[in-house]
Amino acid sequence: MDNNLTQLARMLQSNPGAVAKAAQSREGKQLFAALQQQGGREQLQQATADAARGDTEALTRMIRRMIATPEGAALAEQVRRSVTGTK
Repeated sequence: MDNNLTQLARMLQSNPGAVAKAAQSREGKQLFAALQQQGGREQLQQATADAARGDTEALTRMIRRMIATPEGAALAEQVRRSVTGTK
């Protein structure tokens, strides 16, 4: 996994607030839509609820599966940039 994507995964694991920030961005909404298609609505809802309580393991696992594709990796990179405010 690319270092920037590793950074996103670690950020989500260590900072539940980053999940909320990501979910509000345009890129984050696209990411969550892709995750919903991948794992189903109920699984995504449970993973995001867990993340809001500080348990980001399931959400991080879903993101790692999604970023195995070039399209998913590009989207995750956009989310990382949005959350961190980097270009």
